[in-house]
Formats: sequence, C-alpha cells, structure tokens
Amino acid sequence: MVNRVDRSKHFKSFDDPFFTKNRDDITIFDFHIHTSASPDSKSKPQSIFEQASKPFVGNSFNRHYEHAHNFLDAIAFTDHDSMKNNGLAAKLAKETGLLQVFGVEFTTTHNGVFPHIVLLHHQQQVLDSLYIALNQSVINTPTFLPQMMRSLWYAGLRYPTVLPLEKVLQVLQDFPEILVIVSHPEVGERRNVVTGVNLKKRRNRPITSLTLDEVEDLLHYNVIDGLEVTNEKYDPEMDPDRLAFCEELNIPGFGFSDAHIPHAVGSVASWVEGKFEDGESLLAALRTQPVGTVMQHVSVKEKSKKRVRDSELLRGPSLQPA
Repeated sequence: MVNRVDRSKHFKSFDDPFFTKNRDDITIFDFHIHTSASPDSKSKPQSIFEQASKPFVGNSFNRHYEHAHNFLDAIAFTDHDSMKNNGLAAKLAKETGLLQVFGVEFTTTHNGVFPHIVLLHHQQQVLDSLYIALNQSVINTPTFLPQMMRSLWYAGLRYPTVLPLEKVLQVLQDFPEILVIVSHPEVGERRNVVTGVNLKKRRNRPITSLTLDEVEDLLHYNVIDGLEVTNEKYDPEMDPDRLAFCEELNIPGFGFSDAHIPHAVGSVASWVEGKFEDGESLLAALRTQPVGTVMQHVSVKEKSKKRVRDSELLRGPSLQPA
C-alpha cells in the first residue's frame, strides 16, 4: 500500500531552503480559493491570478506577513455552491501560464450542521454532470423537502436545496474521477469553531465543518480523497492532530488558503514532487503521491499572537470593576 502521508513534507515555511533549492522540481498549488461568486468574498478572478503568479522570491504577502513567497503553479476556484467563474479561470490560466482545475465548495447537511466539501476535476463537464445527478436525487427524495426553506435560506438561493452529506457521497460514488477533499475539519468534540477574521459575523453563521470522528464514520463510502489539515484560519497547534489522523487512516492531508481576499491566495498551499503539463496529470498524481504543505513565513507563536490580537479587537470592551 502506498504511503499517502510523509510527515517530513508537511508544515514547511516558504522560506525553507528546500523550496529555493527544489523549486523547479515541485508543483505548488492552492485548491481552495473564493472569488466574487461566493457571497462572503469580493475577490476578482483577475486579482487572484495576479497574486498567484507573483515571483516566488521577494514577494511581499501583506502587512501581517512579510517576506512570504507565495508563487503558485496551479490554482482552483472553489466558490460556495457556484461555478460561475470557472470558465473565466480557464481563460486566465492560459494567459498567465498557470495550471487550473475546476472546482466548487459544496454545502451539505449532517448532524444539524452544514459541512463543506471541496470537489475538483480537470473538466467542467464532469462537475456539471454531478450537479444533474444531485438534482435528480432531490426529486427522488421527497422526505427531505420539508427542510427546503431552511436550506434555501442558508444557501442564499444558490442551489435548489442543501442535500444530506450521505446522499452527496452516495452520488459521488458514480463519479470516482472527482477529487473529494473535506474542508477545514475540526479537532475534538463539537465545536471548536475556527477563528475567523470577523468574529461578529461568525457568531451568526452556521457551522460548516465536520469533526474528525465524523469524517472517519464517512470513509466507508470510499469517495473521500483527503482532508484539509491546515489553512490560513486554523489554530496551528491543531494542525499536527489533523495530520496524525490522516497518517493513521492513510489519506492525504492538504493545506490550502481558503482565501476570501486576493492577498491571502497561496498563504497556505500544498506541494507535490514533479512538474505537470495539465490539471488532469496533476490530479492523478495527488491520488498516488504523498502531498506536502507549505505556509506563509510566520511562526506558530507569531500566528497565535495575531489570532489573539484580532479576537481582542473584535470582541469589544470588557466590563471593568467599579
């Protein structure tokens, strides 16, 4: 059995000498990026590609992270329940020379929450066929219709209904060529919600993550191809726990930015050995080779301080003793 997890490849920093030495022999990619087609993002596709194609060396990330080198070889737009900008992404990829795969971050329901899964393929037609099959499954599931109004409210009228995760995984069994990655799973009991940039907004948003125990319970469908073990919003102290989970079950762990602004694109990414001519060959490699993760130039201690600082800024004034 192929070893899908190599710990030595994970949680590297962009300034690691490994990348300067081996940059021409590896492919770095970010397959969790949101554009203006997502209701919680205003990122223009052109700005995303501009950020992704900056030089690997000497690129300034943003005011929080200096000296980050986030040049990418491949990207995917994974908007919430929308593939509106996938066609434009294909055009921009040709103009910039980046590899591009088609993607979507799909909203489901499970145990009273709304977990997200990232779906990827090198052909848009395959994802379109999946949507047709999912629509057919709605027609064949009349017992689910009473939940439609609540689902429509959350989905923002972007999809006829939000399907149960089990139903989506069942349909995905007929699409084995689609790469399925669980978005931002949580460590521990429900619910350690990842800290967002705007805590006020997150307070009223539904939970969109599975716990690791829930992921394990769903592996028998044999369609989950990997987990997002780290992203820009994660508490870095929990990253090794997610990786250990992947190691135990021998499924690859990916690191993506989950970018909602252009400057965040590539702040966290994944890498794999080799160069690829197209998205098809890259996705095929992800099914057989160990994947590594790479993050912006900032230590765990510094990143934790930033999260605390953002939390204090958004929490509001605390009561003082008289």
